[in-house]
Amino acid sequence: MNNKPKRKFRLFLFGIFISQKILTMNEIIIRPATANDIEEVLLLEQEIIRHERTIVDALKQDEAIHYYDIPFLVADDQNSLLLVVELEKEIIACGFGQIRMNEAYYKEKDFGYIGLMCVKDGHRGNGYSGMIIGRLLEWFNLKGIREVKLKVFPGNAGAIKSYSKMGFKDHMIEMKIDL
Repeated sequence: MNNKPKRKFRLFLFGIFISQKILTMNEIIIRPATANDIEEVLLLEQEIIRHERTIVDALKQDEAIHYYDIPFLVADDQNSLLLVVELEKEIIACGFGQIRMNEAYYKEKDFGYIGLMCVKDGHRGNGYSGMIIGRLLEWFNLKGIREVKLKVFPGNAGAIKSYSKMGFKDHMIEMKIDL
C-alpha cells in the first residue's frame, strides 16, 4: 500500500478552480438525494441554522426553523436537484439547485438558484462544496440555464470567500431596518 500523503490539486470546471483532495472513486460519492436521505439532510440544514443564528440576530432563536422544504426538493426531479456527498457511506455534505422564474425586468426568464450548501464539521476545507456546485452548474447548463444565483448572509465571511473564489459576485444587496 502506498503511504504517501494525499496531495491537493486544482480542478478547472466551468471557469472555476476547485481545490480538492485526491480521492479514489470508492471513497467519495456525489449523488442525488433520495427519500431515505431526508433525515440526514434535515440535520445538515440544522447545522447551517445553528451557525447562522450566531451571525444573524433576525433569526428565531428559541424554536425550530427550516429554510427549505427538503422532501419537496427530493421529489421534484424536473426543476430541483438535491445532491449529497457520501464519504465511506456517511453523508457529509449537501446542496441543491433549483430552476426558478426571474423577475420580469431581468434579461433571463429563468435562473438557477443554489442553496442548502453545507459540509459537516471535520470535513470542511476539502472542496466538497465546490464539487457540489460544479455538478449543479453542469445540471443547470444541461437545462439551458445561463444565470445562477445564491444567497448568503453578510456575516458569513467563510461562505462569501468560498463563493467568490468560484466566480460568484455581489448582485443585489438587501437591506433592512429594525423599528
